[in-house]
Amino acid sequence: MRHSMNMLSGVAVLALLGAAQGCGQAASQDVSDTKIIGGAPVPEGQQDERRWSTVALTTDFQRDPANPSTLDANHSFCSGTIVAPRIILTAAHCVQKFDATTREKLDELILPTANDFLIFFGTTVSRSGKWLRAAAAIPHPDWSPAETLSPQPTAAPNDIAVIVLGEDVPAEAKIAEIGEPTDSLPARIALAGYGVTTSRNTNDTGILRQVESAVTGNDAAVKRIGVGEFFRGACAGDSGGPAYVQKNGKYVVVGATSTGAEIAGQCLGLMNNYTDARYYKDWVLNR
Repeated sequence: MRHSMNMLSGVAVLALLGAAQGCGQAASQDVSDTKIIGGAPVPEGQQDERRWSTVALTTDFQRDPANPSTLDANHSFCSGTIVAPRIILTAAHCVQKFDATTREKLDELILPTANDFLIFFGTTVSRSGKWLRAAAAIPHPDWSPAETLSPQPTAAPNDIAVIVLGEDVPAEAKIAEIGEPTDSLPARIALAGYGVTTSRNTNDTGILRQVESAVTGNDAAVKRIGVGEFFRGACAGDSGGPAYVQKNGKYVVVGATSTGAEIAGQCLGLMNNYTDARYYKDWVLNR
């Protein structure tokens, strides 16, 4: 992957899990064809937050006149979670550019303007579905691409962002509560996103999928949750998407997808890192 960091004796890489078509972050990557990685599509009639709070980030900006936009191709480049009537939680690297060589963030968004970010509501991205245009795209001011791509960050990567909508989400959508840092995490956690299942070269983003995977770590010092097991985790296009836990009969969001491990171009489902959204609750909701 273009934005990646060698580790584990150079065999595996830790990679950002965005998969933008025409948004400056696409790259070749072969992955398991078993949905999200080891999961399944979310049924249209499913009634919980995994279905009604998880959204896709897409765009109708057409960078190449010879090719359809991401939305027109029925694709997406990242995922997100509805956390307020006009606020979408996602990853900073889904909205802000960075220099792949220096791993320093740039002042520019990955799309020309905030209005070019579209939030899609539904299980399958299409122009005929429901989507809203962003009014603002706000990465965390202290986002560090270098720490994000480090398997052992020395400071919080802050790979988190909000997209502010120009109007309220559709009436049928659910507002997902953000958990509290004092809440204990279960042994297993629910993941959802619109990411790829085969390869970035044969883009099949744009379908909402879900899986459960193991919690492998919870590092409060760097505000990051470790999730994953072999072939049960997130992959390219799931960036910014939610990690949910069940609380009081509903799914509460605790994390936003950030990075994951690859080997020989394949998503492993291992070493998925989620920005711990619980520590950013006030920042997210006070945009």
